[in-house]
Amino acid sequence: MLIENGENLRKLLGLAVFVATMSFIFWASGTSIYQIEALASATVATTVFLVAIFLRLIAGASLAFTIRLISVPVGLYVSLFSFIQAAEVGYGFIGSFLAIITAGFLFLSCMNERADGQQFSQNTTACILAILLMLLLPVAIFAFLAQFPVLNLWQPFIFIQVSGSFLALYLLQDSSNTFSEKLVFASAYNVVLQAVMSVMFFIILTGSMSDGSFVLNVAIISFSIIFPLGIYLSTLIYAVSKNSVGDVSKIDIKNWHIVEGYLFFMAMVVAPPSIIEYILGQQG
Repeated sequence: MLIENGENLRKLLGLAVFVATMSFIFWASGTSIYQIEALASATVATTVFLVAIFLRLIAGASLAFTIRLISVPVGLYVSLFSFIQAAEVGYGFIGSFLAIITAGFLFLSCMNERADGQQFSQNTTACILAILLMLLLPVAIFAFLAQFPVLNLWQPFIFIQVSGSFLALYLLQDSSNTFSEKLVFASAYNVVLQAVMSVMFFIILTGSMSDGSFVLNVAIISFSIIFPLGIYLSTLIYAVSKNSVGDVSKIDIKNWHIVEGYLFFMAMVVAPPSIIEYILGQQG
């Protein structure tokens, strides 16, 4: 017990040191953090902890294991909401990256946790409520505190696109895999696929740069990654509810792949000017 408490205190100290370091750097450099940027980081932490506590109280799931499992995809999920909100108001893009950093440190704090035995009492109601809490809480926070355009989330075309890709990836797998394994695989790599397709559509959109609807169209494209992330998070909770997570390192690999897809999308869409572009601009 003393060893476990010591580990927890050490991890909390590590998180506190990082927060203090980042706060000092922002203060010393005179960089201002907008409220919607801080909101992104707070939303990730709030969502992850509340879902983990809920599953612990209702279904007996390990608190640390749940945090390890969902922190990274929740971070990406919230980051995209932050990106869309920043595009709407014209500032606050740092929040997208603060959400990812927060998720990364939550994952690192619990990265050694494993699913041991029957760590979840199978409860369909708890599973559904946990999924709804995880998916809707960030939407509610941004809607009430940042006036997020919730109605823009309804995009039937993107829903059909994401659903069709998910079904295709599910059917292409070996039938020897379990139902949960196929769901998690299809939903994870659907995120990667949609990230690539989003960049493709973004390249097409660059032809309408002068169009006033450009920012709105970029936001709509971002929804095509939010939707598959929501599916992926749902399949993760479902796998936990069925005690069929299996080798958690495989989930870590999938999380890394969706991060790669996300970073590819962000690098193409919000990449700042390169040093070469800056030099050429100065010369011109």
